[in-house]
Amino acid sequence: MDCGSGINLTNTSFTIEFWAKRKITGKWHMIVFQGDQKKHHGLHIGFRDSDVFTLAFYGDDLNTGKFTDTDWHHWSCVYDVDRQQQIIYRDGQLEACRQPANYEGTGNFYIGALKGTSAFFEGQLADLRIWQEVRTPQEIQHGMNSRLTGNESGLIAYWSLDEGEGTTITDKTGNGNDGTITGAVWEQMEIPFEDAEPSSKGNIVITLNGKQEYIEIPSDSTLDLLDKLIIRFQSGAARIKKDSIKIKMKTSKSKKKPSRKRKPRKNIFL
Repeated sequence: MDCGSGINLTNTSFTIEFWAKRKITGKWHMIVFQGDQKKHHGLHIGFRDSDVFTLAFYGDDLNTGKFTDTDWHHWSCVYDVDRQQQIIYRDGQLEACRQPANYEGTGNFYIGALKGTSAFFEGQLADLRIWQEVRTPQEIQHGMNSRLTGNESGLIAYWSLDEGEGTTITDKTGNGNDGTITGAVWEQMEIPFEDAEPSSKGNIVITLNGKQEYIEIPSDSTLDLLDKLIIRFQSGAARIKKDSIKIKMKTSKSKKKPSRKRKPRKNIFL
């Protein structure tokens, strides 16, 4: 998913949040990438092939301990430019922190791949959010289990990724940052969070096979972030047909009972 060059995180604070469920372990799964592969210029967030989770600026990186499960987990990646801190939360709990130099990269913002050419994420993806602020642990814990409406204060881009058909994802803030899907499959399955607006379509996700699939969002000046930023999205395991878009529906049964009944809903699989 190539989101274009309109997202400017250079020398700013930001938070990136998502739910992730890998299909397999022991390989690179990049969920976010921007910039170039030189020190302090390459933002990349996801799993390394050693199964550690990373918030990295390229050569100036924060890593967690090793995780080898393929369950749903909520990840929050924070950079506080004022305190010069990288912070990683897993399921709302602190996992790691350190003090790096500022991130100075620019360029296209990719979801589900490193520059759209490698380290493709193999799993499910839903509910990607960008905020122009730093989220506190309390805000992360309060908001991690629910969808947004798109009208929340501080929200500048929001892709719920539950369209269920077609090759376009819609920015629900109304700021026009719609994206184009390259090689993905919409599927129906259970997700570990609540919908602000339940749909009769079910839990729809888009599936990528970890090889050649991503989403492109054109450059837009509304995402020229020179202040503070939060990006939030949700992700998990996936399947895809290479070099093609194929829409199909499948109901997946969860092994665990949800805390309460939820209406099925479509999300996007990577």
